[in-house]
Amino acid sequence: MSEDYGSDVLTLTDDDGLELELELLDSLEYKGNEYRLLWPLAIDGEPVREDSEDCGFVILRLCTEDGEDLLCTVDDEAEADAVYDLFMERLEEAEDGEDE
Repeated sequence: MSEDYGSDVLTLTDDDGLELELELLDSLEYKGNEYRLLWPLAIDGEPVREDSEDCGFVILRLCTEDGEDLLCTVDDEAEADAVYDLFMERLEEAEDGEDE
């Protein structure tokens, strides 16, 4: 975990061996699965620029493989869309609460 960004940053290695630093924004449960909403900060030590195609929300599902907890991609488009919508609702509610 990188200390440069704070305690809510995860360092993950993808299938291609790239090291990703992602900020954990939120977590939720949906249909019995746990999901994480993340924001990319760096790839292989290089900051992710706002105009980069790598910049944008990342949703991963908590899964278990060989007894080890992992963060896995969400391959089902309908599932990904439903979870994304739930995260966006929560973010909007949080923003509305800050405005009051």
